[in-house]
Amino acid sequence: MAVKILRTEGIPSEEVLEVFRKFRKEVSIMSALLHLNLVGLKGYYFGEGRKALIMELMNRGDLYSLINGPNSYPLSVTLKIAFDIANGMNYLHSMSPVILHQDLKPPNILLCSDEKWGYLAKVADFGLSAKQYLASLKERAVETPVWLAPEILSGKEYSTKSDVYAFGIILYELLEHKAPFKNFDFRFLTELKQLIISGKRSSLDRIRTTSPELAQLINDCWANDPFAWPSFSQILQSLIKITQVYDSSLSSFLRTQRAFITSTSNPGLEFEPGYETCLEPHHPSYWHQFFHQAKITVNFTIPKKVLTLEKNN
Repeated sequence: MAVKILRTEGIPSEEVLEVFRKFRKEVSIMSALLHLNLVGLKGYYFGEGRKALIMELMNRGDLYSLINGPNSYPLSVTLKIAFDIANGMNYLHSMSPVILHQDLKPPNILLCSDEKWGYLAKVADFGLSAKQYLASLKERAVETPVWLAPEILSGKEYSTKSDVYAFGIILYELLEHKAPFKNFDFRFLTELKQLIISGKRSSLDRIRTTSPELAQLINDCWANDPFAWPSFSQILQSLIKITQVYDSSLSSFLRTQRAFITSTSNPGLEFEPGYETCLEPHHPSYWHQFFHQAKITVNFTIPKKVLTLEKNN
């Protein structure tokens, strides 16, 4: 398990209540989602002064570290990870109402081991409020414009297409082993922002020579006209066809995954009046061991799956 702590230091006191409201909303949304390519929420802690999400632990780190690390990886790994990301995003976009990620980028794609294919990728930080705790979307747009779609940088509303653009950027990074726009001539991020809005994109020449189908998919995802961008359902279909060219056994596996994984939901972990913490049903000895390592005292006197936690000094 991994504990994601919500820190409120530096947030004006008048905004803290809104932060907590968004935290509760995120728990409600995330706990109702169950998908192989989404990082699972196992529980939450809502004690006085401490708020945290208890997530499944991903043992291979994040995609950013893989892309920028010293070790190379084959094209089959790129295709498998791209499919996993698109599969998780397609699930989010298929919900009613639609769930937008709004912060899709390599640090928010977590990895765990897969015996046959090397990696299993899962989308993280997809709660509606996770990325709004410490900064607004517009503020982030100035700080990290790389994965943000041109219409978001222009101040327009976020949509499913904006997540598709971010996926195109990630696919470029997977293939080039580096962030896009490295060859652009700019001194400040605000200049890069204007270049992206004007339609400038990184060159796909090298990718076209080795994987022309993937180069076309990237171009489809970051074309100047967002109305022409594909949906994640269409991206999945494209990836399966492209994989068939390079690795027929992987393509068959992905086709099976696409057919097998459907919209499945959990009953959800609801905030219950008077209680601070709610966890997935587990034998008490499991949680005693887990929270002992985290130096948290657990009181199991409450029945069912509702627990009371206190942080040790």
